Amino acid sequence: MLRELKKTYKSRKCCFSGRGRVLGYGSFGRARVVYKRNSKDKAPYVVKEFFRRPNTTKRVLHHQIRHEYAVTRRAHHPNVVKVVDLCTRKDELSYVMEYCDQGDLHDLIDARILPFKEQLCLFKQLLRGVANLHSQGAAHLDLKPGNLLINSDSVLKIADFGFCHIFKDPSKGPHHFVRLRGGEVVGTEPYLPPEVFYHGVDYDPRKVDVWCCANVALLLNDNGFPWQKAREDDLDYKLFVEGWRQFMRPNIGRTIDPANYPYCGKLSIPEHYPSIHMMVLILKMLNPNPRHRITIHQALNDPVVRAIECCSPAYYPTDGRTIPGPSIKHDHRLRPAPPRSGRRGPWGLGPR
Repeated sequence: MLRELKKTYKSRKCCFSGRGRVLGYGSFGRARVVYKRNSKDKAPYVVKEFFRRPNTTKRVLHHQIRHEYAVTRRAHHPNVVKVVDLCTRKDELSYVMEYCDQGDLHDLIDARILPFKEQLCLFKQLLRGVANLHSQGAAHLDLKPGNLLINSDSVLKIADFGFCHIFKDPSKGPHHFVRLRGGEVVGTEPYLPPEVFYHGVDYDPRKVDVWCCANVALLLNDNGFPWQKAREDDLDYKLFVEGWRQFMRPNIGRTIDPANYPYCGKLSIPEHYPSIHMMVLILKMLNPNPRHRITIHQALNDPVVRAIECCSPAYYPTDGRTIPGPSIKHDHRLRPAPPRSGRRGPWGLGPR
């Protein structure tokens, strides 16, 4: 149900000025803090307002906003940002979501304050959130630190579903599956797998998310970007692919393991990871051949991931029961909390 933004929310606790505290802005829109009117709920929320891009009609923009809102609302998972309302103001659509006061994962990565255990916890939270999306027939396609928010309870929240692709619709039958066509690049290039750049070749959108998650893990572990684009005109990526080719010639069909894995430059140095088992998992997620790249559920069920102690609940109960909270406690928050006013990039508002 559409709500009128100004009648439902206010930009300050006392009045509505039309201009709440801006958390971020970019080429796609802006995010600002709002509060519910006439409610005992005094918690802050975030309204995400969209700018119409060149050559985009209002009808198309409103369809995109409704799509993003619907996918996010349907997810209903601890590691997916919660949306609250779809609103209208001056004939423009926006939506309201939970406020994640610790900013995005970029802030934590830049601060370089996370020990290995906390890096692994955030990685597992990311995999859980993506696995939930895939189980519901949705692929995110733009997973990167700027689209991964952190709340005050140290829980990672996947946000910005503007590029999300619905690959499976149960109402269209059990065999319904919509692939994507290579060459139509969506998402952020340094995080994307090679098949995205192959013109005219269909690919599985789920494998894009797997590749993106591996790149986020590398950044969390302070390994940096392995390349600028997964194409062979990028010398770093060419070295990576050549390592895989040399490995696969005598090992066709063989699964990699800690005793037998491709040498792909710095990505194949065990000392750069918490363990050699984690390195092997990342290489499986970065297999240049999407047919042999593991799925997100295989990654989540890998023994090295199952052993990770996670401070976030694995799911929300659907029957009203309260599930026990995790026994482990981590603090993924910045010390102190980051200033959030007027920054570019976070909250899914444009490139970062």
